[in-house]
This record gives sequence, structure tokens and C-alpha cells, in this order.
Amino acid sequence: MPMYRLHVVQRLMSLRCRFDISDAAGMPRYQAEGTIVRFPKRFTISTPTGVPVAQVTGRLAWLPTFDVTIGGVVVARIVKQLTLFRQRWSIHGTGITVVGDVWSMNFELHRGGYILGRVNKQWISLRDRYDIEITNPADELLVLGIVLAIDYAKAQTSSASS
Repeated sequence: MPMYRLHVVQRLMSLRCRFDISDAAGMPRYQAEGTIVRFPKRFTISTPTGVPVAQVTGRLAWLPTFDVTIGGVVVARIVKQLTLFRQRWSIHGTGITVVGDVWSMNFELHRGGYILGRVNKQWISLRDRYDIEITNPADELLVLGIVLAIDYAKAQTSSASS
């Protein structure tokens, strides 16, 4: 089955955690921008013209927890699970499971036995770059929100341990 592609690039030297998201042809599709001083963190995903279409909002919890909101409705809650050796995430409200190596940002999202999306980080780069493949374009905001939440939580874990 052909997959729809998005390319996510984090802007260099950005205090707000800004990302540019383009389609396979390199055309701007979305932009994502995090808050600077708000706790917990919130990312707003907007069209290239600045119209907000989704949000990823951190929740105050013992383990990293994020809600993905599309069209004013919370469609998923992403929660890091407590494990000793590997990062594991549960995604509530969607039937989605995370399969693969989250630490290196090379994983798949499965729903109902099918691949919903695939995430691959490009390592030879000054900025974080991700290639996201999505089976159904209608799920692109959900998949993008999950990727942004996991990326941010992973970055926070890395900076806390250094």
C-alpha cells in the first residue's frame, strides 16, 4: 500500500521548539511551534498561513503525558510507561501501539494489525529531521502529534540526564 510522506525539520536555535513540516514534494504542509514559558509544554500545529489545526499539550503527571487535540477534540493521550531498559509509550483512545526503537526515533505506529505510520530519524544533520510515512492522509495530524510529543519528551529526558 502506498504511503503518504511528511518531512519534519526542527528549526535551528529555536527557543520555542519550532518545526517545519513539508510534503514529499517539499511543499510546506504545516508548521509546529511550542510555547516558551508555559508549563506544561504546548505545541500548536498550523497551516503554512498560520491557521491552527491541532495541538499537542503536555499534562501535569508523574510520567510524560501529552494530549493530541484536533478540531477542539482530544483524540489521543500519549503516556510514557515506566520501564527499566527501553522506552515504551501507550496511546489511549486510538487503538494505536508503538512498535520499534523510540529512543532512536525509528518506530512504527500500528492500529488494528496494520501500519498506520512509520517514523525514521535522519541522523547526519545539525537539526532534528524526521521522515514520516502515513498510510491514510486523514491520520497525518494524529501521527504528527504523536511524533512531536515523543520527540519533546525524549529531548527532555536527554537534557535531564546530562
